[in-house]
Amino acid sequence: MNRPGILLTTALAPLIWGSTYLVTTEFLPPHRPLTAALLRVLPAGLLLLAWTRELPAPRDWGKVLLLGILNIGLFQAMLFIAAYRLPGGLASVLSSTQILMVLLLTRLIGKTTPPRAAWLWAAAGIAGIALLVLSPQAHYDPLGITAALTGAAAMALGMYLAKYWRISLSLPAFTGWQLLFGGLCLLPVTLLTERAPDTLTIANIGGYLYLCLCGAVLSYILFFRGISKLSPAVVSSLGLLSPVSAFLLGWLFLGQSMDGKSLCGFALVLASIFGVQQAMGKQPAAAGRDTPGLNRTLTRNMITYIDPEARYSDATIHHGIIYLGGQVPEDAKADADAQTRSVLAQIDALLARLGSDKAHILEAAIYLADFADYDAMNRVWDAWTAPGRAPARICVQAALADPRWKVEIRLTAAVSG
Repeated sequence: MNRPGILLTTALAPLIWGSTYLVTTEFLPPHRPLTAALLRVLPAGLLLLAWTRELPAPRDWGKVLLLGILNIGLFQAMLFIAAYRLPGGLASVLSSTQILMVLLLTRLIGKTTPPRAAWLWAAAGIAGIALLVLSPQAHYDPLGITAALTGAAAMALGMYLAKYWRISLSLPAFTGWQLLFGGLCLLPVTLLTERAPDTLTIANIGGYLYLCLCGAVLSYILFFRGISKLSPAVVSSLGLLSPVSAFLLGWLFLGQSMDGKSLCGFALVLASIFGVQQAMGKQPAAAGRDTPGLNRTLTRNMITYIDPEARYSDATIHHGIIYLGGQVPEDAKADADAQTRSVLAQIDALLARLGSDKAHILEAAIYLADFADYDAMNRVWDAWTAPGRAPARICVQAALADPRWKVEIRLTAAVSG
């Protein structure tokens, strides 16, 4: 899927989350916010894990647990505390500061300075949310404000770590384990503070099912998929769509008013999302050529590092030559044919982002976990390579980092043009 398609599908997640307020107020039993949060995430996690039946690698258990706490458990608890102690508009404004926190983490942890335009557009988005939903009569409860900011910080850190920690799970399993651990964090708090509803109507059951299947299973899969493909700042900017969605649904179905100030806020939020994407997409040129769409780069001594981390970069560029790190399949349970297709599709997308394509590959190194898959891999490879442009190649058998992976491909390519 191309970048616009990934952006659109990722944007569906906050749009769905924005419908939570309408569903909660119109279809669920009143005064049970933690119960709603628990029934939203815990069954969703169990459902996904029953489907995938995958376990994290021993080294990944702690990471997945922490991500579940940050992205689900702590975030949901703080969200509902803020919702109870603050007006909805003020809570939305404080939660929208998450994008500034992601930019700060990019600077502090990623050691990469986001463009000034990204900061300005992010601040504009927060101002747009304020115009859209903030009331002059809002009261300022210290505990509510602390909860809203803590929830935003938890989600920002969880989003950042989910992007740059490599965890050997398929996307549904990765999502399911986070929902499970987050739900388990909410379980004791819910049991201690809220009483279960005496009866449930058909509307109540429908509301809980919507929150679970759409508000958790579907939306979080789309959200974490977006994180894997886009920069955390871009994904966080899309989160501004959640209060916009809530406001529009309230106007359409609950009779809430919309005035000129609200329309200005709506326009400013949309402009902010576009502005952050443009700002984060402007990267240093490689060999005199623009390379649009990169998430994070760092240029030192004429070497451009793509998505640099302490241990590795996804790619490096020097004098017009792209050195691509090893690409691995997205679905570790697939056969060799499907895993090879997955790897080559990722290579196509990454080369396009870096200003190249498969016709400009110079050499490739292919690592197979089992040479029994040699023919299956070659059938996909032969159909994929550019006619008359087959690169220099080596193929060896090697133990891969995840025992379920069947193929990993590393290559170098020239910047086209």
